[in-house]
Amino acid sequence: MKFRILLLLTILTAIASVSVAQETECDNGFVLFDHEYLATDPVCIPEDPQAIVPLDIITFEFLMINDIQPAVSGALAQQFFMTTQPDWIPQFMTVTEGLPDVGFPANPEVVLNVQPDLIIGTVGYYDDSVYDEMSMIAPMIVFDAPIDSIGQDWKPNYEFVGKALGMEDEVEAIVADYDARIETFVEDLGDTLESQTISVVRAVPPDQLGLRLAGSFTGHILDDLGIAQPESQQSFYDETTGFIQINVGRESWQDVDGDYLFVYGVQPTEDGTTEAQALIESLSDDHIWNALSAVQNEQVYGVNGHWHGFGVLGAHDVIDDMYRVFLDMEPSTENPFIVEESEEDQED
Repeated sequence: MKFRILLLLTILTAIASVSVAQETECDNGFVLFDHEYLATDPVCIPEDPQAIVPLDIITFEFLMINDIQPAVSGALAQQFFMTTQPDWIPQFMTVTEGLPDVGFPANPEVVLNVQPDLIIGTVGYYDDSVYDEMSMIAPMIVFDAPIDSIGQDWKPNYEFVGKALGMEDEVEAIVADYDARIETFVEDLGDTLESQTISVVRAVPPDQLGLRLAGSFTGHILDDLGIAQPESQQSFYDETTGFIQINVGRESWQDVDGDYLFVYGVQPTEDGTTEAQALIESLSDDHIWNALSAVQNEQVYGVNGHWHGFGVLGAHDVIDDMYRVFLDMEPSTENPFIVEESEEDQED
């Protein structure tokens, strides 16, 4: 079986109607794709790709919200949306119904069988070892955001996918909607948070908290809002690990503190509460936790997994949460990605 797959890949490589990295001209029906954050040399891709294999969460999300059926499904992506965007699971199931699971690491045989004309991935969210095989099946483009300047900012990634799919106008509208909601929230907020800091941490069982740094998904949103993070979280990323999160144990929990503290988790608990809620409740008698000023001032909030990121859906949900916490109101500018309940759901 493995020999047959390798033979097919070799044949595909020999007859592929796309140009290799160093070429600057593409065959009819193809365009040369280049981007500031493309991980490789420019790649010839179809002008109008129809069978698209997404290997990362952002691309799955992009296809889902634009009602574009991918060529594969993904159990890993489904699990992510279950924990961060449960309202969107029906749409995810609709656009991936009957499709094979691409697997993780991505299975080249599955990808070969669906005969894609474009594969999209992001560094860090697929196994780099499959690149050579995948790029022999179909043109593959990989988004690579510098950790020291882009981190988990969702907008460049959306622009990357949008350019590949010829949907630049749609992406521009998506970003404009987000920018408009940021501007409106800042106006509604006024000076409520002037000189205040917001700390965002992830629950890391059993006894650690993850400081979300400036380069993280929420770090970018706070920066867009002009809201400061505590000094312990102002580094763009951890130069020691290359991550946008620093895990701290109880002996360093003072680094967690801020004027406001948001705690999130991405795993449900057996009793149906969120990981964050369970953690906060479990710390009610902890003397180190209770010494934090945010705890003493009752400014600790347990929030859901959408604070983890990574795309536009989570970004709007964070803005919604901000309205409810700081202004005790529903957003004055509507979230464009709210999923309306069906009549059956309302009856239940």
